[in-house]
Amino acid sequence: MSQAPSYNLGTLEYKGETVEFYYPADFVWSCEECGACCRDLPDRKRRILLTDKDVKRIERVGKDSFYEETGEFPFMSVMNMEKGECIFLDGAQCEIYDERALLCRTYPFWIERYNDLFMIRADPSCPGIGEGIELGEGFFQRLLKDVLEYMDY
Repeated sequence: MSQAPSYNLGTLEYKGETVEFYYPADFVWSCEECGACCRDLPDRKRRILLTDKDVKRIERVGKDSFYEETGEFPFMSVMNMEKGECIFLDGAQCEIYDERALLCRTYPFWIERYNDLFMIRADPSCPGIGEGIELGEGFFQRLLKDVLEYMDY
């Protein structure tokens, strides 16, 4: 039986306010550049959700017909998949890496908001978990700041 993850409380100074957030404690991770985050898992279909800002940015590089609208705020669309893979995945490489969606930029992490508190969680299916270096509060502060700026909070 696996133990539930523990969390640390962190703070971030953002736009003159102190933002509190919880982040995974003693978390070791490194991107393995395997592309597993871009394809379905044996027990789960991936849904790469897109904000309107994601759609506009990807369209600016000449891509179209890559999403379906969902109407589920704030992720108003979902990336099209082909044979269980993101349509922009080529082997283990992303064809639009510099323009990839917010969720692709933050994976394996995602952020949940509860009023004025944020919770950073990680997808346990990522092969990079347990590899690399321990990520401290500074890493998670930068991640949260990037997301807050992207989402115009």
